[in-house]
Amino acid sequence: MPQKPDPDPFAPKPGGECPPRQKASHNGLAYTCTKVKDKKTGKVSWVWSMPTIEDNQVGDLRYVERIPVQDKWKRGPMIMDSIDMEFMPVDPEAVALPNGGVRLIVDEPDGAARLHFYSSSDGVNFTADDVEPWKGTFASVVNLPDGRYRMYYTMPSAVPGESEIRSAVSDDALNWTEEPGVRFSDATESSAVILKDGRTLMAMRRHMTAPFQPDRSCGEQGSSIWFAVSKDGLTFSESWEAVSGSIRGLGLRAYGVELARMADGRVRMFFDGCTPQFVVDVNEKTLKLGKMKRTSIRGVDTARHYDLPDDEMSNPPAGGDISVIVRNRTNWAYVSLMSLDGDDRWGGVRQSIVIATKK
Repeated sequence: MPQKPDPDPFAPKPGGECPPRQKASHNGLAYTCTKVKDKKTGKVSWVWSMPTIEDNQVGDLRYVERIPVQDKWKRGPMIMDSIDMEFMPVDPEAVALPNGGVRLIVDEPDGAARLHFYSSSDGVNFTADDVEPWKGTFASVVNLPDGRYRMYYTMPSAVPGESEIRSAVSDDALNWTEEPGVRFSDATESSAVILKDGRTLMAMRRHMTAPFQPDRSCGEQGSSIWFAVSKDGLTFSESWEAVSGSIRGLGLRAYGVELARMADGRVRMFFDGCTPQFVVDVNEKTLKLGKMKRTSIRGVDTARHYDLPDDEMSNPPAGGDISVIVRNRTNWAYVSLMSLDGDDRWGGVRQSIVIATKK
């Protein structure tokens, strides 16, 4: 999939300085100049907020608000915070280990395209693993029948402006060996799950088949979520469009996909639109999707709030920012959240990872 073009020079830049309390509108997005305070230096500044969809944006926002929140999670502790780190942690991928521990794979964004590894015995307190970062982004790990792990991840393609999905295998989800070949070209942000019949189901972000209409979208280009299946996890079937960005409420942008097997045995798919975040059940036999539902942490309205106080954060505004595993028969979600109470290194933007649970 082509990479996002350079930011629109006429759009307000989130985290950039602005006149106090000023509001702005650009390409269907609404911006507000908000006051932030650096917790370390005490410096107060006014910066543009992360954008939200304008209320008149083809009725999508009001439509999404009428969808009831039916999938609520209990907010848990914050386990990573960009204020205390040398990079902004995003796109977590959690791996449940045989000893009851958890391996967490975290993206380093801003062009670095590196995956960092952390380990925990209790799923809450993590320490950095003494390994070199893996080159790539958007990690997704599945357990193989022979006890090994397979990681799918995104890399830049040899074709300028495009990306591709590759894979690697490991005995411990820490030390990886790249597998030859490319799983998918012109695709990014993949997530995979092993079905009961042994096949691998992959979901990924690709272009949507419907025409792109800039005045209906919150992004520079349209995208959909596509499915493909494989018997060996390496050679996949022809993909098909499972969730079109043209579905009302998504703003021509379906992305941020996470496939997960829940504690009750169901396969569910979490994904974002311009108004995050949604969840659907996946029928393992037909691979058809159930009714689209809204999901939230502590009941926060994810349709409106992209940047909230630390104690009221919504689900992630960015793609691929949730990972679900099962621990002690409970669903654990590792969620990447963004707010505007950070330090000056990233213009006041703060990125953190928190835990949420659901029986």
